[in-house]
Amino acid sequence: ATEAKRIPGWFGAENQGAGIAIADLNRNGRPDLIVLHIDNPSGENRAYYRIGWNIDTKGNVTGDWSEMKQIPGSFGAENQGAGIAIADLNGNGRPDLIVFHIDNPSGENRGYYRIGFNLDSNGNATNWSEVKPIPGWFGKENQGGGVAIGDINGNGRPDLIVFHIDNPSGENRGYYRIGWNLDANGNATGGWSDVKQVPQWFGWENQGAGIAIANVSNRPRLVIFHIDNPKGENTGYYRISQPLDSKGNVTGQWNEVKPIPGWFGWENQEGDIAIADINGNNRPDLVVFNIDNPKGENSGYYRIIWDIL
Repeated sequence: ATEAKRIPGWFGAENQGAGIAIADLNRNGRPDLIVLHIDNPSGENRAYYRIGWNIDTKGNVTGDWSEMKQIPGSFGAENQGAGIAIADLNGNGRPDLIVFHIDNPSGENRGYYRIGFNLDSNGNATNWSEVKPIPGWFGKENQGGGVAIGDINGNGRPDLIVFHIDNPSGENRGYYRIGWNLDANGNATGGWSDVKQVPQWFGWENQGAGIAIANVSNRPRLVIFHIDNPKGENTGYYRISQPLDSKGNVTGQWNEVKPIPGWFGWENQEGDIAIADINGNNRPDLVVFNIDNPKGENSGYYRIIWDIL
């Protein structure tokens, strides 16, 4: 794994969601890093993203960072998780940005997503969709969430995988659901799956979570990330599923929960993961993003774990 690399620029003093995705936005053959954070001032929350251009094979951003871009539309006043994913939904050769967030009103939480269409070579969306509600249960308190996109049922249309960590009294639990067959507008035309539990340990308190898809031999596997928040230092962990069947169920067992080496600080305000082949050896690398929440201003960091499969 690399060391934790600091992301320059402003994150605000309080965050309630984070996301990371990887795509070659400027089409020069090197991947770019897209980083989301939700700012939590008094009043309404706001979401922003920035882009780190041209990651080299060692995982360094060689082309500087973009300015901060605000995402239009409502995020509510309190969030308990967020994530981003990138795919070409409308088939025009330009990537689209899917932004997921969990709203935390009084009572039951709700999940939503919106889409920024046709990112240009500077990473700007030409237009944004309305905010789309995700049906089904999220619980009353969440401690992280994430989103990934891939063709799970093999019919040529992308499917949306939504992850959340439920925070009841006692142990936390992770769950995912799938929105089938996104059309060019990003609507799940095939409906939504039931909510599926992710087995194994999440701890009692989490301060970030994410999901990504690792495609090995064209068989999608889920990669799940969480930040554990015990007394003392935080630690990040990931686990990898066996391949999914066409209904989105894991065939067989999950691999063991593995700690992510290196520093996470004492308090985090969300994190996320993305999968890409950064070093060019045709094996998936795991990019881990976390926001550190010390006294004062927050800071964002990323690191890369090489060749997770």
